[in-house]
Amino acid sequence: MRRRDFSKLTTHTALAALLSAQSNAQRTAREKEHAEVMTQTENLMGGAKLKIAMLAYPGMFLQDLVGPLTMFEALMNRDIHLVWKTKDSVKAGSMVTITPTTTLKECPNDLDVLFVPGGLPGTQQMMDDDDVLNFLAEKGKTAKYVTSVCTGALILGAAGLLKGYKATSYWNTLETLKVFGAIPTEDRVVIDRNRMTGGGVADKQWSGFRRPSSIGSR
Repeated sequence: MRRRDFSKLTTHTALAALLSAQSNAQRTAREKEHAEVMTQTENLMGGAKLKIAMLAYPGMFLQDLVGPLTMFEALMNRDIHLVWKTKDSVKAGSMVTITPTTTLKECPNDLDVLFVPGGLPGTQQMMDDDDVLNFLAEKGKTAKYVTSVCTGALILGAAGLLKGYKATSYWNTLETLKVFGAIPTEDRVVIDRNRMTGGGVADKQWSGFRRPSSIGSR
C-alpha cells in the first residue's frame, strides 16, 4: 500500500471514529435528557393526589367555574370533584349545563382546594341553602386552601369561612362581605393565610359597559 493511500485510509478511519463518537455522545445526551424528564414526571405523579372540590350549583357563572377548572386540569397529579347535591345536570346560565361528578355527601375529606364560583341569582340562593352552607363549613375546616371567584366569596362568607379574613368579591357586592365578618379589600386577588378570593371579571370602571373616560376621549 502506497503512503498516500495509507494516509487517506487513516484519515477516513479517524473521521469515522470521530463521527461515531459524536453520535454516541448525542445519543447518550438524549437518553440522559429523556431520563431526567421521566424522573420529573414521576415526581409530579408520585405521592397522594391533590383533592380538589369545586361547587357546581344552578345559576353560577360558567366562566367562573371553567377558568379555574382549566388550570386545575393542567395539573398532572389531581382528583377534581365537581360537587352538587345530586349528579343530575345543573344549569350554568340559560343555555349550558354542567354534570357534577360527586355529591355533597360523597365528597372526600381533607381537601387540598375547596372552590366556589360566583354567579347571580345562584349566589343568593346558595347563601340561603343550609345543605350547601353546612357542606362548605365542614369541608372548610380541614381544606388546605379555601377559594372563590367573584360572588362565590359571599357564599363562603355565609358559611362562616371568611370571618376575620381579608377578602374580595365582585365590586358591587364588596361591602356585603362585612356582614359576614370579612374585611373587604379592593384588590383583584386577595390572599389571607389559606383564604384566596378573586374579584369579578368585570372591573368597577367597566360596569354597565361604560368605558373609562381616559379611553376614546378626544
